[in-house]
Amino acid sequence: MSNPHGQHSHLIPTDASRCVGGNVKNKKMTKISFISLILLTLIACGRNKRVLEKEQAVLQKQHKDNSISELTDKYAIKYKLDTIDFSYSVQYDKIIESGYQLIDDIDINDIYRKDGIPYVSLIIWSWPTFFCDLTVSDEIMNRIIDNQSIDHPIKGDNAVLVVKLYEIKKIKLKIDSYPGDEGYWNIEFVDSDDFIAKGEIVDLIIIK
Repeated sequence: MSNPHGQHSHLIPTDASRCVGGNVKNKKMTKISFISLILLTLIACGRNKRVLEKEQAVLQKQHKDNSISELTDKYAIKYKLDTIDFSYSVQYDKIIESGYQLIDDIDINDIYRKDGIPYVSLIIWSWPTFFCDLTVSDEIMNRIIDNQSIDHPIKGDNAVLVVKLYEIKKIKLKIDSYPGDEGYWNIEFVDSDDFIAKGEIVDLIIIK
């Protein structure tokens, strides 16, 4: 800005202008600090969640291992059904004659009653696959139902079963399908490697 004498004068910041500028800077710093705090909190929460999930998995495995050991000793179990891969029905005779068997990898398909007796229909996704129809007590049936949910089904490795099998028999045929011409599917009956098992559920431990 020019004065009447042709000399230039300079604007000198007043205390008020200094305060305004300082407040703006402080607000920006506060906003940045707040965002940084949120980001650090989210990162810490994510890390804590992963740590907790790992710890939970370790505890579940320990619980399962202890449950298997406990049931094996209690029922003098010699065989785990989901680790046996015989080819013929007659080879399973010694499994049946052993008394009790252990299953720790299951998929419960249905629970139903027949002639007033409750049954559990389950699948053991081993090789070969076993389709089992097993009688069960009302007490164990109710425990299964009470602990079954969409988010946490009794499935896979979160349960250990003790069963007493009466029959293991190979499925003669199964339906197979493969894509054909013009979008059609061909269906045929083929020999099966899977088995049907019948018996009863004696004990159950649910891993949480």
